[in-house]
Amino acid sequence: MAGDERERERSRRRKEEEVEEEAQPLNYHQAQARALADRLLQDVGTQKREYKSERLEIYLADVEMAVDRFHYQLQFHRRDPQKQFIPCVILPGEEQIVIDWLGSLGSIMSWPFATKSFDIFNFHGPRRPFMEEPFFADLATYYSFFCQGKSGYQEVAETEAIPLFREGLTSFLTTRLSARQSNISTSPGLPFRVITERHGLRVHYSPSYFFNPSHVFGSPTSPVDGWIQPGCYKFGGVGPAFFLTFDPANFHIPPSTQAQLVGI
Repeated sequence: MAGDERERERSRRRKEEEVEEEAQPLNYHQAQARALADRLLQDVGTQKREYKSERLEIYLADVEMAVDRFHYQLQFHRRDPQKQFIPCVILPGEEQIVIDWLGSLGSIMSWPFATKSFDIFNFHGPRRPFMEEPFFADLATYYSFFCQGKSGYQEVAETEAIPLFREGLTSFLTTRLSARQSNISTSPGLPFRVITERHGLRVHYSPSYFFNPSHVFGSPTSPVDGWIQPGCYKFGGVGPAFFLTFDPANFHIPPSTQAQLVGI
C-alpha cells in the first residue's frame, strides 16, 4: 500500500514538473516580449527617440511600422495643448484600444508630413469636421464604425494611452515569439479561417494592440480562408446591409487556427 502511495506521489510530482516545463517557454517569451516592447517604445513620441531595427528571428516589420505611426500620432497630439488626447475605440466588454488613425493613409504621404500638415482630429462636439476634410475621405470607415456600429469612442490622456499600447503590444509579441520559426518573413504567415453567422460579408482584421479596421482578410463569408502572420488579432465583418462590426475576442495565432465570430 505504501509503495502504491509513493508511486502516486512520484506520478503527481512528474505531472507538476511537466506542467512547469510547459509553462516555462510562455514565461520566457513574455519576458522577451516585454523587453522588445520596451525597446520599441523607448522615448516614443519625443524628439529623443532613436530606435534602430535589428535582425531578429521573427518578422517585425509590421510591428515597427505600427510603433512608428503611434510615435507620430503622439507627436501630432503634443503640438496643441487642447488636443493632447489619444483616440481609442471601446469594443463590447469595455476594452480600450488605441486607434491607428494614420494607418489608413498608407502610401498617400509620409506620416511625419501628414501629422504636421493637417489638423486631422478636430473632434469637438459632432465628429463631422474630421470627415469634411476631402483629403481624408478614405477614412470614412471610422465615422460609420463609431456612429452606427456596436463600438464606442473615447479620448484618453497620453499617460493612459502609452501603457495601454505597451500592454497590448507585449501580448501580441508574446504570441509571435512563441511561434518563432526561421525565415518566417519569407512566408505569408500561418493558414487561418474565419467563420461568420452571416454570408456574403468581407472579413476585416486588426492587431489587438493598435486598432485599424481597414485591413482586409478576405471575402465572401462563410468561411473565409487566408494567411496571417503570428500575433494577437481581432476580426470583424462588413456587408451591403451590415455595418462594420468587430468581435471583441482576441485571437492568438497560434494556437488558434480559426475564429468563429459571434453575432456577425
